[in-house]
Amino acid sequence: MSLPGSRLLLVVIMMSLPLVLGAESSNPPVSAVHQMPEAKASLHDRLGEVSAMVKALPGTADSGTLSERLKKAALEVALEQAKAGITAASDADARTLLEEIGKAATLSADTMLAPGKESNTASALRLPRVSTHNPYLERMVSGATLELKTPDIRWPKETANSKAFDSAPLGINCRTLAIKMQGWLWLLVNPASPLQGNPEVLARFLRIAHAYADALYVEGGSFLKMDKSTAAVSIVSNVDGVFDRYALSPASSALREFSEIYPRLLLPSQKALWDRAMHTAGSLVSAKIEPREGSYAVADLSQAFELINFGLYLHDDTYLKKAKLLIEAQAGNIYPDGGIAANDHQNDANLLHDSSTAQMAGIYEITQDPKLEELLRKTEWYGPVSSGKMGEFWTVASWKDLWNSSNAPAGGEPVAALTGNPYLRGMLDKTLQELSPPKKWAENRASVAWYRDDVKPLPLPDNYTIIDRNINGPRAWYGRFNYAATLRPIPQTEPGISTLMGAHVLSAEGKIGQILMGVYPRIRLKGETLNPDGRPFRQAYAWPTSNLQSSLVMGRSFSAISASYLLHQYQGCNKGPDTDWRGRQLWLGLPDRIIGLVEVEPTKEGASAWGVEGILRLGTGGTVYGNPNRLEPQGEGVYRYGDLTINLMGHNFGAIKPREVPFRYPSAPVTELTLLDEKGATDPKGPSSYPLGTHYPELRN
Repeated sequence: MSLPGSRLLLVVIMMSLPLVLGAESSNPPVSAVHQMPEAKASLHDRLGEVSAMVKALPGTADSGTLSERLKKAALEVALEQAKAGITAASDADARTLLEEIGKAATLSADTMLAPGKESNTASALRLPRVSTHNPYLERMVSGATLELKTPDIRWPKETANSKAFDSAPLGINCRTLAIKMQGWLWLLVNPASPLQGNPEVLARFLRIAHAYADALYVEGGSFLKMDKSTAAVSIVSNVDGVFDRYALSPASSALREFSEIYPRLLLPSQKALWDRAMHTAGSLVSAKIEPREGSYAVADLSQAFELINFGLYLHDDTYLKKAKLLIEAQAGNIYPDGGIAANDHQNDANLLHDSSTAQMAGIYEITQDPKLEELLRKTEWYGPVSSGKMGEFWTVASWKDLWNSSNAPAGGEPVAALTGNPYLRGMLDKTLQELSPPKKWAENRASVAWYRDDVKPLPLPDNYTIIDRNINGPRAWYGRFNYAATLRPIPQTEPGISTLMGAHVLSAEGKIGQILMGVYPRIRLKGETLNPDGRPFRQAYAWPTSNLQSSLVMGRSFSAISASYLLHQYQGCNKGPDTDWRGRQLWLGLPDRIIGLVEVEPTKEGASAWGVEGILRLGTGGTVYGNPNRLEPQGEGVYRYGDLTINLMGHNFGAIKPREVPFRYPSAPVTELTLLDEKGATDPKGPSSYPLGTHYPELRN
């Protein structure tokens, strides 16, 4: 692989080769046949009466105390809920809510706004380390102020046949709504917020919060089933939507903390709905974790976060004990240089790494548990070592073998704050120099409390070859060129590594350039190789490693690895069966190129395959982060892919076919340079038997 104007080559030699379940709605059924017109009219009359009472309350922008303004905002949102209930034919719920609004209108505003006595775990109240010239705070306030100038969404009532958030505008989903709930709450209550006590901020929080709680309760029953003989709860379908792990963590936190900070601002039926929602969600999350014992870090930490919120809200120690076990199990998931295996021993991609540290930090903000601080400190060196100038896309990618990212994840502000690491500070400062989209202002909530400005940043080192103890292999950075090879031993019961070696050339601007995402032999096992949408049917192939045996030699400016392994069929997150094929790889890594021998052979006489292949996978960041490139032939066995040069030497394959592989967006496909043996090149009608001693490529004297 080379930069323009230099004859730097990649040479790849490839040889011949306690819950209310079943709840469909929080409302009793209403029969249109038996509902009298008078009752409907009476409900509308009551709506008008209560609306007039709320309108007459003090608390406009120009009058009333802060408590009166907040009380009025909360009751106005409750009126919106009642109207949505009437529209959804949930008359009983609407009538109950209207009566509660009428009673609350007569209460003292100071009584309703009286602070709770159990708010010591409310992270939204904790002052940030830096309250002035805090870039995350400035982004939050700026983005939220712009949003306050736009109309807010009035969510419909959730029913068994209509999900409230289905009406969300494009770009708004359960994750963004949950994160926005946390953002609005922080701005509403934190003493460092210029928007503290803003009634419109309260209204925007409550609109999402009530709709989210309603959805948790109504939708939760469809996911769960209870065994009446044992009272055991099990999950009966895939959990998504409001129960998505990246949504439920912030949502459960926001619901809990608001109820602790303003316990009397929720009307009785609203509080009862939140209680049912938290019971439902807590039972579901608890049922999800039963089969595991801390083996899925990114899920375990998010579920620990959720269980802590459910346990504190419901005063249920069972949830808190389960969360504690999941947290403490993570000590075994962190590698010596701070990498976190997302699932078992694989897939510690940079995006999942930062998701895990964010969940740890969120829990620490609530509990101040020293165990969480210890875990965060252990991840300190992941950013400078494994991420570097730009997060990469290939090491220990087992069953998720394509990734996308546009930056160099460093573990986030929490890790930088606790460790004071100057390299992390420099990496994060680089990110801060980039513009933050105003619509994503709430995403700054996770960092606002942690930012510190008393650490002098240092630029990352350059021109080095080191051992990365996260991947048990070499990692090198030389200007724009970088490579890494993973040799991590994966247990036989888990999916193996998708590629040993990968490389990348940054663009001249220091952004994502061209990436060698994988180099490996591949065995075709089936006839159909494409899904109906044109994407590869990956189960039709065997290529991940099984029983990897390797060795490594390192020098100041070079690395050399050797590896031997069986190929197993791809079956997603499950280990596929081993095949009768063995792969071998030798790689020499230098400051300007990587040179490799990649071969495959049968392990027994008559090994079966539809075809034997060699693959070079090339991309520009997975989606839209790099400028897409075309593979350009430069001569026999020589190709250019942007700033990468590829030389194929000494192979005995029957054909070489470049092809574009769809991935997420049509504008950014992955390019695969595919080497096909004679059988695979002729559109085979069935599998063939290969004699023992067959090699791809075949080495000759």
